[in-house]
Amino acid sequence: MDGSQFLVVIDDIASIETWNSISGAFVETWNSGSRIITTTRRKDVANACCSSFHGIVYKMKPLGWTDSRSLFFRRIYGSDNYSPELEELIIAIDILKKCGGVPLAVVVIASLLASQEEVNKLDNWLKIKYSMGFELERNPNSKWMKHILKLSYNNLSSDLKTCFLYLHMYPENYNIMKKDLMRQWIAEGFITQKDNRDLEDIAESYFSDLINRSLIKPAQFKHGEVVSCRVVHNLFLDLIVEKSTEENFVTVIRTHQDCLRRHNFLIRRLSYQSNRGNLIQASESLHQVRSVIYFGDRLHQRGESLPHLQMFEASRVLHLRMEGYFPFRATYDLSPVCNLFQLRYLKLEGNRFQFPDTSGELRYLQVVDIKCSGDLVLVGGFLSDACLPSLRHLRTPWNAELGRGINRLTSIRTLEEINFCNCSVENIRHLGMLTNLRTLGVIYNRRRGNDEDDQTDMVKFAALATSLRELGSCNLRCLDFNVALMEHRQPPIGFLYSWFPPPQFLQKFHPHMIFFFRVETLTSLRLIVDKLEGDDMRVLTRLPCLAYLDLQAIEVPGMEIIIDSVSFSALKELKLIYKSSSLSIEPGAMPKLRIMHLIVFGHAEQDTRSLVGIQHLHNLEDVIITYDYNNVMVAFREALDRHPRVGSIQVYIGASPKASQSHS
Repeated sequence: MDGSQFLVVIDDIASIETWNSISGAFVETWNSGSRIITTTRRKDVANACCSSFHGIVYKMKPLGWTDSRSLFFRRIYGSDNYSPELEELIIAIDILKKCGGVPLAVVVIASLLASQEEVNKLDNWLKIKYSMGFELERNPNSKWMKHILKLSYNNLSSDLKTCFLYLHMYPENYNIMKKDLMRQWIAEGFITQKDNRDLEDIAESYFSDLINRSLIKPAQFKHGEVVSCRVVHNLFLDLIVEKSTEENFVTVIRTHQDCLRRHNFLIRRLSYQSNRGNLIQASESLHQVRSVIYFGDRLHQRGESLPHLQMFEASRVLHLRMEGYFPFRATYDLSPVCNLFQLRYLKLEGNRFQFPDTSGELRYLQVVDIKCSGDLVLVGGFLSDACLPSLRHLRTPWNAELGRGINRLTSIRTLEEINFCNCSVENIRHLGMLTNLRTLGVIYNRRRGNDEDDQTDMVKFAALATSLRELGSCNLRCLDFNVALMEHRQPPIGFLYSWFPPPQFLQKFHPHMIFFFRVETLTSLRLIVDKLEGDDMRVLTRLPCLAYLDLQAIEVPGMEIIIDSVSFSALKELKLIYKSSSLSIEPGAMPKLRIMHLIVFGHAEQDTRSLVGIQHLHNLEDVIITYDYNNVMVAFREALDRHPRVGSIQVYIGASPKASQSHS
């Protein structure tokens, strides 16, 4: 940055020592046109930051009554215009006084109140009000804020507390994948059977409950759904660490000193966050470890950076994440996995694993998630088919070979990244025998130029059509057919047209190619069409459950896309990629839409690109518009300015000079 002007924002500096360790770099490159903004919860740290650059300390002002009330009722009832009854309003005023205008306190308490049952609601509100105490309104410091957070934590059920503390297994500021977290909860035994409900449905409800209580927040979305999360605030993270340490719930190893401190303590769950080689030695304290998660990006000679797996004989969860650059050929032997008879969950990320020929009799294994490269034979090889009666979820490396015996995986629910080209005709036929299968992900990456491959593929696709018909009448909810582009050939998609009757439970369909049929139960759809006719759009708009749509239209013959007044009654997120057309939205269309992403490409002799009727989308929160010619920006900006809530909508409008090349 030497000689340049820059703006740097550093959030939540914890100590003066931390500031001193990084501030020197800015002093050396400082010039008068640059600015640094820091945030901290400590006054002494704020003063230290300012003294280095003659800055100014700005103390954040608390929320006023109007903003506090709006935030409070919006979190509980979904609307800041809610009109409470007098008794409810009096309690709310007292609670907001105790929150002292601190946004985090308002959100946490409002989320806690929202979780209370409607029966005896006001009595529950009063109990929470009295348990808050009075100090926060007089002295809103971090110590008292923790009291508010503990109040929310103590109100959790015992199952939810356990699930919440498990977040300590992950590093700070880490995007925790929703699927990983839910499956680890189940593997650990945190999720118990209730009213014959499926364990995964219960885990999903727990995850949603933690979000609704503002204990965790969504971090990433895919196809309109949350796929990862983070802890809402560092104060909550401090609470997790404090409670986890008190209960000896999770042990985090980063340094040799961490090992020494825990040497004589029984370790129940181990989060290994070190790149300094193997710090752990075999001891009695490891014999009851139930979860092991390793985070690292280095591998020392002879694989010494990872602990020896035979030490964790009682482990139910094993997640090894080892991604990075390795200048030598060291590998990590996975043979000891065969002796982890209690193992329920196995996830491997990296390229330096040495797989055994068989994994032994892991009859309790429920999840195998492998993200690595290299020659690997699954089911008939590394995973012996006769020993996996409990396997529910299998994600394979894209280049892995799915060996014989797939029909014996009778409990399987998820098969992801199955390479069509590496599959035998027998295995594709046997897919139809997996009556519990809910999610099927297939990759097609056949290169051009081999007639024998074409003939083989025709036989395989006929077998796949038969299997899909059988799965469609069972439990199939999601089909993802991913086709590689560029030098790879397109598959013969006629086999999908023989999928009749349509699958009765299908909710998500991502064909990644030019194809569509109508399924009433779809909630998520990703689709490419070569020509988007008016009738095609009407078929899409009448799907009653569709909440997410990603649609790419190569051509729009009528030069106009019309979304009429009864369109997309359930749609919450729309991504539309289209060429040189007018987009018209009639009153009443898409009443629940919150996110709209438009990518407009291609050049028309007479520019007809416009956006009409966006002001009718009353629940719109985020708009992203990408274009390849500047005159689009003017037309679309004028359309957005007509929206009655334009000031509260997050808007990004930007040029994409490569758009016309990538989509033409």
